[in-house]
Amino acid sequence: MTNSNPRLSKEQVLETFTKIVAQSLQINPSQITADSYLDDLDADSLDLLEIMVNTEEEFDISMPEKSVLKTAEGVFGTDVLVKEGVLTGTGREFLLRRMPDLDEEQLQDPVKIHEVDHLFTRVSSWVRMIQELMEHTPRECPQCGTEFGKSVAALFKCVKCGEECDIPSGEELNKRWVEDYHNNEYRPLQASSSASSDLSEEGSIGNLSPLEGVPEEKT
Repeated sequence: MTNSNPRLSKEQVLETFTKIVAQSLQINPSQITADSYLDDLDADSLDLLEIMVNTEEEFDISMPEKSVLKTAEGVFGTDVLVKEGVLTGTGREFLLRRMPDLDEEQLQDPVKIHEVDHLFTRVSSWVRMIQELMEHTPRECPQCGTEFGKSVAALFKCVKCGEECDIPSGEELNKRWVEDYHNNEYRPLQASSSASSDLSEEGSIGNLSPLEGVPEEKT
């Protein structure tokens, strides 16, 4: 299996990834669908590591080292997305935005973090991530335009001019997405909510009559 085409369809990526999983877990490919979960297929941590390494080699990509929630914690801070081991409302909206293949019903409150870890093993989520990473992976030499062959040790080398090009770090791409979401979607929404709350309070105060809230004098 050797893929170097960034325009592979979702079906083609799924087919290839299914073969990787089947080979790693030594099961029949027919047992694997887009809705399958790797841990439901009895994949343990070592199996997941093997699947990740084989996926990187097959598609010439670099997978993120951590879950997107772990990466996001460094940007959002603690207790914003996950609090006391449970996904917060903000965390729920974050995951639905980052993982559009998720069903909203899967994130109904309360959702414990170990349940979120299970969702990360869904085959369709891996397929989506693979496609996203392939879109950021260079396929042509930036100097002469020659198409790259397979990478070696996460490095492309042009056979014509010798130019070398690293495969973009999946962890860095994930962090970049998180920072963009935090700065351009989350923070403006928080600022808007705060401003609306302030205006509401000001309106309530402005609508009070002069004597409202003042104890009546006893006669």
